[in-house]
Amino acid sequence: MASVELIQKPIANTSGLISAHEPIKFTFRLSDSTQIENFPSCLFIITPKNSRTQLYEYDNQTTIRVQPSINVPNLLATEGGNGADRNDFVLDVSSICRDYLSYDLRACTQDTSAGVRRDITQSMPSYNMFKEFSVRFRPEKLVSGVLTPQTSLDVTHNFKAANVAFSHEEQNSFYVANKLYENGTLFNSNESLLKIFTHSENNTTGRQKFLTLKPNHKVIGVDESEYITAIMEGGTTEYPYAQIRFTLKNGNGLTDGDGHTLALNINFSAQGDGTYSESGGLYHWGGSAANNAFNSNKPELGVFQLGVGTRNIKEAIKGWTSRDTTKTTPPIGDWSNIVSYTVKTVLTGDQERIGETLTYHINHNSENDKYFGKSVRFHWQNRLGGIDSYTFDGMATEGINVSSKMYEQSIYPHFTAQIGSSASNTLLFNNEESPNTSLKYGGLNNRVGSLTSDEYRGVSKSTVKAFREGQAVSSPYPKQLKPMMEDLLSSPNVWVERGWKGREVFRDNFDSLDDLTNNWTLAGGGAVTNQGSIVTNEGHTAGSGNYVKGNNSGNDTMSIISKKLFAYDPAKIYEVEIRVKDIVLSGTGTTYCGLTGFKADKTTYVTSNDGSDSAAPSHYCTLNGLNLPNDNEWEVHRGYLSGIASQGDDYQAATDTPSSSPNFPAKAFNEDIKFFSPVLLLNYNGQAGEVNVDYIVVREYESDLPMTSGWYSTLNKNYYVPVNIKDASTSTFDSENQSTMTINYVESKEKRTIQ
Repeated sequence: MASVELIQKPIANTSGLISAHEPIKFTFRLSDSTQIENFPSCLFIITPKNSRTQLYEYDNQTTIRVQPSINVPNLLATEGGNGADRNDFVLDVSSICRDYLSYDLRACTQDTSAGVRRDITQSMPSYNMFKEFSVRFRPEKLVSGVLTPQTSLDVTHNFKAANVAFSHEEQNSFYVANKLYENGTLFNSNESLLKIFTHSENNTTGRQKFLTLKPNHKVIGVDESEYITAIMEGGTTEYPYAQIRFTLKNGNGLTDGDGHTLALNINFSAQGDGTYSESGGLYHWGGSAANNAFNSNKPELGVFQLGVGTRNIKEAIKGWTSRDTTKTTPPIGDWSNIVSYTVKTVLTGDQERIGETLTYHINHNSENDKYFGKSVRFHWQNRLGGIDSYTFDGMATEGINVSSKMYEQSIYPHFTAQIGSSASNTLLFNNEESPNTSLKYGGLNNRVGSLTSDEYRGVSKSTVKAFREGQAVSSPYPKQLKPMMEDLLSSPNVWVERGWKGREVFRDNFDSLDDLTNNWTLAGGGAVTNQGSIVTNEGHTAGSGNYVKGNNSGNDTMSIISKKLFAYDPAKIYEVEIRVKDIVLSGTGTTYCGLTGFKADKTTYVTSNDGSDSAAPSHYCTLNGLNLPNDNEWEVHRGYLSGIASQGDDYQAATDTPSSSPNFPAKAFNEDIKFFSPVLLLNYNGQAGEVNVDYIVVREYESDLPMTSGWYSTLNKNYYVPVNIKDASTSTFDSENQSTMTINYVESKEKRTIQ
């Protein structure tokens, strides 16, 4: 009687992921002591499984017929090969699995408006990067001369594969290392991802790797997206997640003002519409495809793309430690006092470290480099399946390249008998036959206006290709960065980051009461008195301290306008950002923050639609009567202003709501406004309170798309253009162990190859 044994297989689906770019080998042994010759073939049936619904995709399965193998590699002679009573059937299914896998390459956007539905400020499962497969072995038997599947002998094995590619040397190194570490059997292969790359409670080594080639130390700008991709596996009681911690210029950690260290736990999975998973963290990403809902019946294993860049952190609203979970305002907007931050994976409960610690060092000049066209930021798919990024900030140039295919013709071109008068090509000129004639080309004739036209296409462009191209040069980088930089050159998917270019036109860090007196004036006129105090222990992120107004003892109102003005260009968009909190538990005053307009003389106020001169109302585009919660927790608020309101327009006035979306910025009251100055109103109106102000900063942005001048949305605030790397060169300085790279690239919005 026939029987089937599975003698070689990848690790099971319950054990972890395996790479789809290394052999995924199955060997089934069919034994039959009397009729083995009647089993000339078998069927391998490979069926993928939907990672969201946990249902098999039978419509997408693949079936392959396989004949017996003469010899099976890596099996001992006594165990392998075919004999009188057995056949071994072998198949490597890795190439089949790769056909079902792709990459989830989602360049960052924080716009969660209708129609966009993606948000990667926290984390998202990379569904297309991994998939569970079922491999079913079904022998075929000759019955009356017909191959007949023997379903009663079916044997099935499930596994999960990921679109992760190791080099040949890495495959061998990981394989040997696993065997030495575990003393495992040679037949239980494909464990590299499980042992080295999976972040779980079983791998609390503090050295688990991410799916990236970036080094453990990296420089990042103050407004740049960055991603890491990680294999995360939930456990029975504890679950891994990523944690980000910050270091200030004085070497201390960032605190919330109550002595608690402020960290960001990436323990939520983004829904894509601005909502996040609930308790259970990253692993609540299951559910039915119909409702796209999070489900308590969550998968325990996934590949996650985590947003860890400065831009991602600035927009994150979930996961902040020592912070009310109902908060929807981010506590970090400005990086001027933060020098670095770390990213690592930890376990819930004891926060035991799992993965390697990545450290990001802040380049505080990055926005100036971007504004003046010095830097170009690249994002690319690395061979491990994630997105790596790097900013070339040594030098950058851009231009247009035009190429065309031409019909080469001399100044006396060959005409195809079009000026011949007969088959013998007698020329019309003088009615004489020219010696320079032929049946194929006609006469070689001087151009004569009355006989031959000057309108012929002497140089004809049949195809014209115009495309943007650029060159970017890196600053010197250490040898630890070389693998990542070389991976950029071979990546099939590369983007350059484009969008708004911004610069600061105003900043006040509120570091000194003298500066407050010198740089601000009361809204009604006069010097600032009853200033308040400057403190350094309330968790500021800008300058050397923050300003506190009021002590909850009486009328703590202050309404001030900065003496520092900046020119207003209505074709650009202005972002007014403030970081603020209320300490006292009984304060009832409200807070206002925005801009006050001035005429060209820089002294005459323009604060209403009819151009009247008054110190109030102002353009309160950021905060308009906000009743700050008395919880001693920092909030970052941003408002936007652009354009000019027409007469009688429903313009942004003191009674309107703030313009917190760049899609719908406030408008300047009147075209007479040529300058603006920030205005701040605390503890309004005549109320007791104790408000902390960390900073006010105004940024002027312009779009890099010419036709969107004066029209902005978050869809083009940060966008990504696919490019092809045309060529590159590197220079290495042995004395310092540093290298630089110069790359030439061309845009390819349809991702065409270079011709």
